[in-house]
Amino acid sequence: MAERIAVLFGEALASVDQAIELDPDYNIVWDLTGLANPIDAERLDNGNTIFVEFGESYANGRVTEVDTDGNEVWKYDTGLNWPWDVERLDNGNTLIADQKNNRVIEVEEDGTIAWQVSTGLKNTDRPNLFWPLDAERLDNGNTLIVDLRNDRVIEVEPDLDVVWETPHIGSLQDAERLDNGNTLITTVGNIVFEYDPAFNTVWSYTGVGYPGDAERLTNGNTIITDGWIYSKVLEVDSAGTVVWQPTGLGFNWPYDVERIGDAPPTPEELIDDAIEDILDMDLPAGAENSLTGMLEFVLGKLEDGKENTALNKLNSFINHVNGYLNNPNDMQLTDEQAKELIAAAEAIIAGIEEG
Repeated sequence: MAERIAVLFGEALASVDQAIELDPDYNIVWDLTGLANPIDAERLDNGNTIFVEFGESYANGRVTEVDTDGNEVWKYDTGLNWPWDVERLDNGNTLIADQKNNRVIEVEEDGTIAWQVSTGLKNTDRPNLFWPLDAERLDNGNTLIVDLRNDRVIEVEPDLDVVWETPHIGSLQDAERLDNGNTLITTVGNIVFEYDPAFNTVWSYTGVGYPGDAERLTNGNTIITDGWIYSKVLEVDSAGTVVWQPTGLGFNWPYDVERIGDAPPTPEELIDDAIEDILDMDLPAGAENSLTGMLEFVLGKLEDGKENTALNKLNSFINHVNGYLNNPNDMQLTDEQAKELIAAAEAIIAGIEEG
């Protein structure tokens, strides 16, 4: 199953202004065009995409959620001024870093502000936010905030008590709290680095010019957008070796990136898996050749764009397997094997019909 990656590019001065989803081979498998100075995007659990735009002439910022066809299903644009970051929370609310309003707000579905932080921060000598760029709700209920003009990253409790605050860090862009308790930070100053809770740098990468976003992947690698100067997206391992970098796409100031994870397998991938399963079943040659031949026929029809013919053959495949299942005297397939192949064929059918 292939991982996909969502890349948003088209920030200030860019002429592209779209969000795209790439597969590992750099193919665009989904895109959303015609955006007005987008800066952040997130793929939601329901398959929709939520994104931030500065707006036309940077004057009417907004956060919008669209379905897979690009249809708008939710929007918040009340009084935003250069919104920079968005996160859909587990409770269904939406967290927004509203940069030039000097606030981070949590908005309910109906637009009600359920929580916000702007002034009145406690346990700090800088009680007011000043151009927050990034906000992340942590598992403990606190909020991690990149406070750009205050040159710091802070962790804020719901009652506005600051429980963690970095020393001075200039030109901040993004911060992510990692599973190990450390914090991954990007700055315009040519560096992505990982801080432990005591502010010791335990990892860094300097092969970038304007890193806008960095994400630590489950495989331990780090994926980074390097926008203004080099206009590239790259994945590096812990030693700093570049292991993946899409090319030939004409990136123009990519700013935000998100690894979506395992994409649903394509019908073709499901067919290949089913053929491998049949070959592993140690069936008599006649049964093996019959079953694999039918699936190879389906694969060929899909390659020719003849989906209806492929669906008909898959239904024949199910009937054929049912013939083994319903004949107690036929020992070529066990009940378990037959049920497994029927389920595989039904999954392939569903993939074609959804596709």
